[in-house]
Amino acid sequence: MEEEDMKSSSIFSQDTGTKPMTDRIKGLVVGLDQDYREDDVQAIVDAIKMVKGVASVEQSVATVDDYLNRERVRQELVGKVFEALKVG
Repeated sequence: MEEEDMKSSSIFSQDTGTKPMTDRIKGLVVGLDQDYREDDVQAIVDAIKMVKGVASVEQSVATVDDYLNRERVRQELVGKVFEALKVG
């Protein structure tokens, strides 16, 4: 089908008065501001479960890799700040 034909086709027409189809969202990822103990995070989990449309909530356990990644990013940022503050 030629490009001109596609533009005039009813499925590509903008004058139908209908909104274009949007993506459907199947889930959300929520990041916490810090690592919490499992028993302390239960109140947050319970609150999220009360939100309309939430089918389930799963916890993600912090690992050594998470700690190492945070430290690596922190060190990179500190290095960039020192570089930016250097005179000369």
